[in-house]
Amino acid sequence: MSRQRAGDQGVVAFGPSSPVCVDALRSDETLTEGTGTMAYLMTHFWPGGTEGQYQSMLAAVHPAEGLPEGQTSHVAGPTDGGYLISVVWDSKEHSERFMNGTLLPALPVDGGFAGAPEERVAEVAHLETA
Repeated sequence: MSRQRAGDQGVVAFGPSSPVCVDALRSDETLTEGTGTMAYLMTHFWPGGTEGQYQSMLAAVHPAEGLPEGQTSHVAGPTDGGYLISVVWDSKEHSERFMNGTLLPALPVDGGFAGAPEERVAEVAHLETA
């Protein structure tokens, strides 16, 4: 397991009462090794969202061969009351490039999520990988 920390106070937490509650304290230290940029966490929660809607969205906006450029992690699943997606980008800039250049122009997606999600974002202060 590798551990990366940006400051002693950084915390990323998901609370049981709110599946998209994300809290991260900022630090001047970089987390993305060797790039001078900080990793960026984004969560989207669609109330009433389903697996079928998620699959439609994924087919419309993700490349067939894997993750979009700059996305390092993509985790999604149904939760109480809807559908939750959590992604980590290598930088905020890559996230914005995908949102503005791929996702938003593709909307609305036939059979996909309707409306805007509940969104939370954070500069990553703590990241663990296997």
